Amino acid sequence: MKFNELGLALFVLMPFCVNAEAEAEAEAELEKTQVSIANKLLGNDLASSNASMVNKVELTVGESKKTADIVFKPFKDTSNFSLTLSAPLNDTGDPKDLYDSKTDVFANSTTLKINYRKYSPPTFSLKPSERRQAINLCLKKPSLYGFTATKETAEGQKAEKKKFCETNIDSLVAKFDDSKASDAEKALMAPIQREFFASFSFYGATASYGREEYEYFKSDSIETTDETENPWGVSVYYSYVIPNLLWATAEFSYQEGYEAQDSQTRCPLANDDNLTYLSCVSSAMGEPDESTNKNLTLSVRFPVSNLAMSPKITYDFEDDEHTFTLPVYFLGNGDGDLTAGIRFDYESGGEGSKFSLFVGSKFEVF
Repeated sequence: MKFNELGLALFVLMPFCVNAEAEAEAEAELEKTQVSIANKLLGNDLASSNASMVNKVELTVGESKKTADIVFKPFKDTSNFSLTLSAPLNDTGDPKDLYDSKTDVFANSTTLKINYRKYSPPTFSLKPSERRQAINLCLKKPSLYGFTATKETAEGQKAEKKKFCETNIDSLVAKFDDSKASDAEKALMAPIQREFFASFSFYGATASYGREEYEYFKSDSIETTDETENPWGVSVYYSYVIPNLLWATAEFSYQEGYEAQDSQTRCPLANDDNLTYLSCVSSAMGEPDESTNKNLTLSVRFPVSNLAMSPKITYDFEDDEHTFTLPVYFLGNGDGDLTAGIRFDYESGGEGSKFSLFVGSKFEVF
């Protein structure tokens, strides 16, 4: 009797489990598509940003800032979890070569960041069969989506068109040219665009842990010593996204780290009157000072003509310092596989105004 009751319970619950799994898969697919559309229309963000959830490597080179960032998604089927490894490329140990930031304790450290975020989908959604209408329209009239045949034979052009139209629907939604479409074609695409252009949001959290080497003078000596410190930090953030308009993020972070003292040059007293020069040593005046940051960061990403910009401002309540960053993307293919641009950074009380160049590329590991 108990066995029959258990079997009946499983029979009743099974449809609910199947529906829940199907809904989860549909939501994951919608998230992937909406994020991809936003990246196509707004441009990809810097690898160090919490918005970056693709496998990507990026180099930044400037007068004072030389860093490498690698973003890695360990799970293929979700965009909600990523690891970011950042490393300075100009770490000579000399305080004069360090990037002087009053709002970022990780500016000169090798850092591992764990990022987790949760997607909040729009309330409006379509059935897969309704989304399929965009593919059918593309097969019928591919010029609406920017398709241009490159094959010479009719058979080759047909296969090329089929491959183009049956790729990810995000490309079709992003590339649809309504100026070439009839009223009926616009009406067909309207609910599809409404779904994928509908606003959505993320909320998430990060944890960062770094490693940094410091060299400094021993007290009243020209001898130096080395010390390894480990800055750390946590943050929470919220992002609001309209895929064809903007990606805005507010973040609060708490950081504890260390700051190198000013550089000093010390020369030994000459004991030999015949010497015509001194062999001097430069290093930090003393051991690094402890530093705490309580940062509020506001950022927004939006397109301007053929460029994409993502200005960001950070204010540290602990030290009353602020940072302004403006990356401008002037190179990138349609899928964001390759990006490049110029970056402006301003550090109050620290580095001042600096320009740097960055280049990034996506990669696949699965």
